[in-house]
Amino acid sequence: MSLVKIAEISEQPSSSFLHIEKFLKEKNVAIERINFPAEQAKDLLVESREKKFDAYRLSYEMSQLILEKWQTQPAQVQLLGCCDTFLYEEKNYWPRVMLYESLREAIVSRITGYDIKEASYVICDDLKGRVLVSLLLSLGHRRVYLVGEDEDFVQAEVNFLKRFHVGTEILALSSHQLTLQTTKAAIMISTIKYADEHPILDDLVYFNFMKAGGVVLDLNFEKPKSLLLEEAERASLQTLPPTYLSAFYDFSLIQKIKTGMSFGFAEFEQSWNQFLAEKVQNSP
Repeated sequence: MSLVKIAEISEQPSSSFLHIEKFLKEKNVAIERINFPAEQAKDLLVESREKKFDAYRLSYEMSQLILEKWQTQPAQVQLLGCCDTFLYEEKNYWPRVMLYESLREAIVSRITGYDIKEASYVICDDLKGRVLVSLLLSLGHRRVYLVGEDEDFVQAEVNFLKRFHVGTEILALSSHQLTLQTTKAAIMISTIKYADEHPILDDLVYFNFMKAGGVVLDLNFEKPKSLLLEEAERASLQTLPPTYLSAFYDFSLIQKIKTGMSFGFAEFEQSWNQFLAEKVQNSP
């Protein structure tokens, strides 16, 4: 069995990759996990095709620095101008937007009875927003609102997305205008962390901008509980646990890497939930 090697370009290891390491070791898979600080990011992949790791995970912002010098890019990465993974396939590293792929599959397989003809909202203050807007458009929504605190940033992102999403409505919305909207949405995806005491969070839980029976997703992946989703469920809205979505995201990556082992998603998801529960229990 070959050694599985995964890397993150980040200052601190994520719970996600720590769990992947623990899970594979428990399956007797030889694995090496390492973190690289941001200042090394440009040199790790650029000008090198030698296989060092099976996969790199990184932020969308950091990926832009690498993609500036990356010649061969899939069409989706070219359009979005960012990625979250570099995966070693076919004797080369390929940039991928694996959150888009896994989240789309999760929504299609687990959410039913909501109307894609209705509008949708993405609540996000970083480049992940462009990935999520594109995802919702791919599902069939024709109108998507990108909502954030920094109005200039949000408008710039909307202008960027409009260049290649023809025949759709992509609109910028400042966060203080959200609860004033008369357009009801069928789905809302939020990446805002409650721990950050973001001013928009108090407005989100009113859900007066959501259609009855709509869908609310929280992409705070390392939290076993979501106050936003608890409020959404009280408002009779559909939800998916962030732990399910994050497990799906990580499991999709493992499936792409040849570990030499066979195991199912349910086992991996259960392990992830247990890992997070132990982390909370052991935290000061």
